[in-house]
Amino acid sequence: MGKMTIQQILMQLAGGMGTSIQIFAVTLIFSLPLGLFVALGRMSKNKLLQAVIKVYISIMRGTPLMLQLLVVYFGPYYIFGMRVGNSYRLWAVFIGFVINYAAYFAEIYRSGIQSMYVCNTHFVNGSSIPASRISLFLGQDGSNTISNVDHILSSCLYHHHDCSSSNHSTGYPLFSSGNHTTIFIV
Repeated sequence: MGKMTIQQILMQLAGGMGTSIQIFAVTLIFSLPLGLFVALGRMSKNKLLQAVIKVYISIMRGTPLMLQLLVVYFGPYYIFGMRVGNSYRLWAVFIGFVINYAAYFAEIYRSGIQSMYVCNTHFVNGSSIPASRISLFLGQDGSNTISNVDHILSSCLYHHHDCSSSNHSTGYPLFSSGNHTTIFIV
């Protein structure tokens, strides 16, 4: 192979960058929702489901991604005797990245949900009701309502009433000025 021109080099780099962007997009699109389901399973009251998901998260977070990619690519042949072609390479990368990052996102979601500051009451749908961490995260209708979470977080972090005196308090006041109290979430 002879010398490559700058244009040929740039074309090859552009092809690789396109594949990288494709892997990135597919990973985010599928691992974010999968991570949420894994996090909800990890927080389930079903002990068997909790244990299975805990092992999955431990394996995915405790082994190198490259090893996981090798298992996903070569596993079908060595475990099931299936022949895979070159077209499976990109699918193996998609599968490997999605299941790996879903485990990481699950822990991010779980820790975020479990560390969410819960006041004794919140204004949801116009009424003052007790709220659980899951209902704060997902909203009352089960959809991921960022505005609801933002409202609840902002009302707990920078609120007009003193949530730090409630029975459900897990935060410590950092500073107060007038009617506003800033709470440190633990």
